[in-house]
Amino acid sequence: METLRFIHAADLHLGSTIPAAQGASPLLKQQVENSIYTAVDHLVKDAIHLQVDFVILAGDLFDQDNRSIKNQFYLKKQCMTLQSYDIPVYIIFGNHDPVNRKYAPTGWPRNVHIFDTTPEVKVFIKRRRSGISLWLQL
Repeated sequence: METLRFIHAADLHLGSTIPAAQGASPLLKQQVENSIYTAVDHLVKDAIHLQVDFVILAGDLFDQDNRSIKNQFYLKKQCMTLQSYDIPVYIIFGNHDPVNRKYAPTGWPRNVHIFDTTPEVKVFIKRRRSGISLWLQL
C-alpha cells in the first residue's frame, strides 16, 4: 500500500507577542519572539527532507488585526520554497486570518490552495511511479 505523508500545523499566530517574554533579557526576548518563525522554518525544512506529499496550515496563521504585510510575505515565501520542491500547501483560514481579500496577500504561489469559508472538497492525487494514483479528499 502506498503511504501518504503530510505535515499539519495550526495556530501559528505569526506576529503575535508572547507575554512570557515580557521582562526577559533582550537576547532571550528576541529568541522567544522569533520562536514561531524558527518553528515554521523547521516545518518547511522537514517537509522537504521527509518528502511529504503536502502541508496543511489550518487556522489562525496570523495574529494581528492589521495582519502585517511582513508576516504575510514571510508565509508566502515559505510556500514558494515548498513550491520549488513540488509540495502543495493547503490553507484554511481562522478567525485571525485575512479571509477578506482586502487584507489577503495577492499572488499566492501555484502550489497553494486556500479553502473557502464554505465547505469545500479538494481532491489530492498522488502520482506513483507505476502510473497508479492515490487520491484523498480534504
